[in-house]
This record gives sequence, structure tokens and C-alpha cells, in this order.
Amino acid sequence: MTGETASAELSHAWLGINHVSLATSDLDATVAFYRDVLEMRVLFEAPANPHHGRHAMISPGGAGMGFHFFEVPNTQIARLPAVVPTKPGEFLPGALQHIAVTLADDRSALALRDRLIARNIPITPILEPGRFAPGVRIFLFPDPSGLLLKATWVRADSA
Repeated sequence: MTGETASAELSHAWLGINHVSLATSDLDATVAFYRDVLEMRVLFEAPANPHHGRHAMISPGGAGMGFHFFEVPNTQIARLPAVVPTKPGEFLPGALQHIAVTLADDRSALALRDRLIARNIPITPILEPGRFAPGVRIFLFPDPSGLLLKATWVRADSA
């Protein structure tokens, strides 16, 4: 099999991201936030073992497993001084900028915003990325560890 043939076959083999592995210094707070505030499903919570600390798998739905959080004392997460970026293009130090999750529609997105506001979680205004993503709307907010999350959905009149 030539490199070109193998490449062509592999290009159709990807089905999506199975999970993203992340660290948190407080697994209990992280699980509670994703389960109780965001209403994501906790697939499992596991005790520490000889290889690593406690961990949990949290699914936002869809294909793949979702987020695999490991409890790691003194986890360092890059944060902007204002916690949440106020404009697109404002970058965090390091490689991980944000994790975008897709919501079903305007109603779901607005319900999530209301829930976050009621819990005093900082959020950005609803933004529209523009010509490269017509009809897409977003807002950003941090999880308890300071990981930046982006809620994204397609505006009803664009669907």
C-alpha cells in the first residue's frame, strides 16, 4: 500500500473525538458543575489507583465519551485577568483556549445563560462570529477550575 493510498483510506476513517483528557484540582466541584449546572451525564467516577488520582468521565451527549477529568493537586490552568474574554481573538497563554460544546437551539442556549447568571458565573455577551460561521451564536464562561467553555448554536432564523 502506498502512502497516498493509505492516506486516502484514512481520510474517511475518522468518526470524531472520543474524549478530551483534562485535569482539575477539585473533582467533586467539577463533577457537580457539569452534572448539576450544565446537566451533562456523568458516565463514571473512579477512585484513585496506583497510576493516577480520582477521575470521572462526563458526556455532553453525541458521539464519543466527552470529558475525562483527572484530579491533580495544584493543577494550573491559564486564565485571563478578567476570567472570560470580552472579545473574539483574546487568547489565553498555553495551547488550550476553550472547549466548545454545541447546544440544540436558541431556547437551550438562553436557558443555560439564565442558569449561569443565577449562579453568578461570569459569561460574555452573546456573540456572532460572522461571515465564516453565518447564523452561529456563542458565549463563553469558565468551569470551576477556570477552563473556558464556549456554548455554540445556530440562530433559529438561520437553521
